[in-house]
This record gives sequence, C-alpha cells and structure tokens, in this order.
Amino acid sequence: MIYIKEMDAVSIEICANVYQSAYKNEPWNEKYSIVEITDYISRFANSETKRAYMLLLNEEIIGIALGLIIPCIDSDYFRLEDICLSPKYQRNGFGSQFIKLISDCVSSENCDSILLGTQRGYPAHRFYLKNDFQEIDSVLLYREI
Repeated sequence: MIYIKEMDAVSIEICANVYQSAYKNEPWNEKYSIVEITDYISRFANSETKRAYMLLLNEEIIGIALGLIIPCIDSDYFRLEDICLSPKYQRNGFGSQFIKLISDCVSSENCDSILLGTQRGYPAHRFYLKNDFQEIDSVLLYREI
C-alpha cells in the first residue's frame, strides 16, 4: 500500500538518508553530509507554514517532499522546494503517485496550485511536464546578499 504522511521527528533521519541517496549521483552530485541534510529537513518539518511529506510503501519511507504554503488573497498555493525518491523506486510511477498525493493534501489546505522551479534538460523537468505541470512566462531572479 502506498500512502503519504506528514514527517515526524522520528522519521527525519531516515528521510535524510533517502534525500542523500537520491541526490548523490548524476545529474546532481550533491555532497551534503547527513547532518546538513537532517538540519535542512528539520526546518521544514518543524514549521507551521512549511510542509514535510513522506511517501511510504507499506511501512518503508521511499520518498520525501518539502515545501511551503504561500498565502494569497483568494487561494493559497504550495511552493514545492524539494521532492525525491529512493533510487530503487525511481522510474516506476511512484513519483507520479507522490505528486497526486501531495496535490490532494495541499488542496485540502485551500491551495489551488503547486509552483516549483527546475532546470531545463534535467530529468526532473521532463518528469514535471509528464505530470501536468506547465511552464509559465516568468523570470526567476537571484540576488546574493
């Protein structure tokens, strides 16, 4: 049985391992330590406006998603910051199921859409397009402070 659950303190370390295994290889090659990842995930899991979800297959945590609800005048939206699956579960439809389950969760919290950023040419870009995300005319700007 596959289902989604909000992350709890007991699961954060397991989720950090899922994150590290998902991002350590191509095309990301991230080198963050478990301590850094655990801190990052904890900041989502321990917040009222941020969300930290786990995807479970039976009782095994196979994916995580991190995001935040952005308040708006009419309906809020969910800003998806990170989503990943354990490598052995990638390319088997679990990611698409995860997106659907996240959509259901945030819809019940008055969100009418999900917004995210990704890079063209990466596998994630194709994944999102396949899962009904649309590119919008927008400019992402950055300023170092």
